[in-house]
Amino acid sequence: MDDMSLTRFLRIALAISVLSFNCFGQSSNNFLLIYEDYEHLKNIENLIQNVDEKIFTKYGVNLDSIAGSTDLDAQRFFIGYQVRVFDDVRLIELKFNKEKIEEYFLENSIPFLANTSDVKIYIAINDAFLPMNNTLVYESGEFQKELEVTKLLAGLNQNVRVNFELIDSYPQDEAEEKKLIEDLENMNIPNWNLLMIDRFDLSKWSFKFPKSNEILISDSMSFQNILSRNLFYTLEKNVSLNRNSYSVKFSFDVSKEDLTELLETFLTSTEILSFYVSSLQDNYIEIKYDSYLDEEEINEVLNQKGLVATK
Repeated sequence: MDDMSLTRFLRIALAISVLSFNCFGQSSNNFLLIYEDYEHLKNIENLIQNVDEKIFTKYGVNLDSIAGSTDLDAQRFFIGYQVRVFDDVRLIELKFNKEKIEEYFLENSIPFLANTSDVKIYIAINDAFLPMNNTLVYESGEFQKELEVTKLLAGLNQNVRVNFELIDSYPQDEAEEKKLIEDLENMNIPNWNLLMIDRFDLSKWSFKFPKSNEILISDSMSFQNILSRNLFYTLEKNVSLNRNSYSVKFSFDVSKEDLTELLETFLTSTEILSFYVSSLQDNYIEIKYDSYLDEEEINEVLNQKGLVATK
C-alpha cells in the first residue's frame, strides 16, 4: 500500500471509530466487555440490569467483602451490544464504559484487578468406579468441554489465562490433602489453585477447592461456576492505580490488514484506556494513549503486536 492510500485509509478508519464512540456518548475510547450465552438474547434487558456481579467477578472483586456496602448499578455505564463468534460458539458481547467503572472502584476504595493474569489450576480426581483410571475422566469429552468453555469465558470475562494440570494421585485423608497443598506451595508458582473431584456413586460428584473451603455436590459433570469463582482466590488486587501516558510510533511500511489489526487493538484492548493520533507525517504515525499498566507491562502487551511503547 502506498503512503497516500494508507494515510487515507487510516483517516477513514479513525473517523468511523470516533463517530461510533460519539454516537454512544462514550467518554473513553475503551470498552469493558462482558459475554453471555447467545441463548439469552431474548432476555437482553435482564442481562444488562443484572450484570453487576459479573463485572465484579471480571475484576476479581471479593463479593463477600463488599456485600451491602456498594451499588455499582452497571447498567448506567452500558454502551451497546453485538453478537460475536468465538471458536464456533455464538456469544452476546455487552459493552460498558471501562474507565467510568474503574473510577467507581477507586472512589469507593474497592480492590480490583486491572490487567491480565495467569492462573494454574491443579486437578485431582478420585473415581471409585474407575480406580487407577482417573485420566479417562479428565480426558473425557464432557470434562474437557467444561474446561474449554471455562477457559474461554475466563479469558473473555475475567482477564485470566487459565492452565490446567492433572495430578496423578488423589489425597485419601486430611493429612495427605494438607501435604499436597504444602508441596504445591513449595513449587513457588504464583496464582495457583487446587480442584479436588470425588465421585460418591454412579450419579453424584463433589467438586472441592480446599483454599476457599467451597464444595459443590452435583449430579452432573458441571463445575464452571464454582471454578470461575475460585480463579481469583490468590490473585493480587489493586487498591490504587496510576494512570500512565505513553506514545508509540510506526512507519507506513505496513499492510492494510496489519493497520486494521493495530486499530482494533487500541480500540478494544482492556489495557488501553484511551488514545489519539498525535502526529501524522508522510512516513510515520504517532499514537498517544493512557494505561494503568507500567512501562514493562504495556511493552509486553504491545510487543505481541510488534510495537514498542515510549513514555
